[in-house]
Amino acid sequence: LHRTPWLPMIAISKGVTLIEASAGTGKTYTLCRIILRLIISENIPIDRILAITFTQVATEELNSRIRNLLRDSLEQIESRSITDESLQNILEQSSIEASVAGQRLNNSLQLFDEATISTIHGFCKRCLETLSLDSGVPFDAALEPIDDDLVSQLKDEFIRIHILERSYLLTLAYHSTPRYSTKFKTVAKESASHPYARIRPKPQTVDYGLFDNAFGDIQNGVESLLDRAVELIPSLKANSRFAKRLSKPLKTNQLASLAHRKRPLVEDLKLLEDLSLSSWLKAIKKAHKDLDPPEVCRVIDLILAQIGNAIDGLVWEYREWLFRLLSQEKERRNIISFNDLIHLLHKTLRSDADASLSDLIRNKYDAALVDEFQDTDPIQYEIVHHLFGDGSKFLFYIGDPKQAIYRFRGADIFAYFQATEHSGDRLTQ
Repeated sequence: LHRTPWLPMIAISKGVTLIEASAGTGKTYTLCRIILRLIISENIPIDRILAITFTQVATEELNSRIRNLLRDSLEQIESRSITDESLQNILEQSSIEASVAGQRLNNSLQLFDEATISTIHGFCKRCLETLSLDSGVPFDAALEPIDDDLVSQLKDEFIRIHILERSYLLTLAYHSTPRYSTKFKTVAKESASHPYARIRPKPQTVDYGLFDNAFGDIQNGVESLLDRAVELIPSLKANSRFAKRLSKPLKTNQLASLAHRKRPLVEDLKLLEDLSLSSWLKAIKKAHKDLDPPEVCRVIDLILAQIGNAIDGLVWEYREWLFRLLSQEKERRNIISFNDLIHLLHKTLRSDADASLSDLIRNKYDAALVDEFQDTDPIQYEIVHHLFGDGSKFLFYIGDPKQAIYRFRGADIFAYFQATEHSGDRLTQ
């Protein structure tokens, strides 16, 4: 692990180099100087250097900064007035004649419009165009983002069919428990980002017939519990939720209302949680810890568990259902999404038994640099490492590991750990 404030002055070598640089330490500056060194010292023209970053804005800035650096460096060499310390160090360390360095810079500037400086999506699109006959991507497919309104409509349709029209009790649970609706939203978002991912493990099978009689079973249990209230209350902590529910007068006791109404209400689910086995165990006094819990606790725990299992099962079904319908809709409209590009390329490369397809891409480049690497995910990492991580190329990952915990940016700390394990050199700025 090398620690230095001036990373470009470290000798570069083929293989994987991970550069850890915190915000404000000049990651883009470092990346540009590495490219300058590759062009001058290694005689790699700009069109054989791949530079990947996270956003289109960052790509445009990187493109401009690299072009300006090459142009300024060439002007300094031609004027024989080198003021850039990094350029001076590159010339001295590589023992390259200034005139030769100038020729290499001029050549790269002439080729600059052919350089691959892009987002990961742009790079994958370019690769798929190269491999179009083998990737299965339609020649005339339009590149469009997934319509959020479409995903929302499909989610609402699934909820209507599989929850609202399936079980009244399940409907109450869905509408009264925010985490359940969050699960569906998360799956919808992740399905768009990772269309070929699968939810594991597969959830347990649920007997939906249980919900038909569930409320009647609960009512019977609650009525029996109320009949034993005088007996049970002395064994319970007075400030416990269980005791408070049980000790209220019958005329104002919500449990008594629950026991006699025809259909459950949203607030009944909160009552059930207060009568669960865990609530009983918290409520029972130590002196009475051997007292068996009321039967209703077991009934409630079973039903609450089945509700949770049912939601998990429906989320799993929803993932498969949404994938199928989105695929059909994209095929109907003849479009592919931006994230489809990544997963189609990954799938194509994984099926490349003789590496012939990988070589078509690999042979285009002698060096690859991935900026803001903390914002990649494992699939993106696998693509880059598969193509350029065998030690025959210069491969640089530049990023800030502290930002790899920010999942809302698409970051994945595990992808960063993988890069750390595979890196030959690890540099910290």
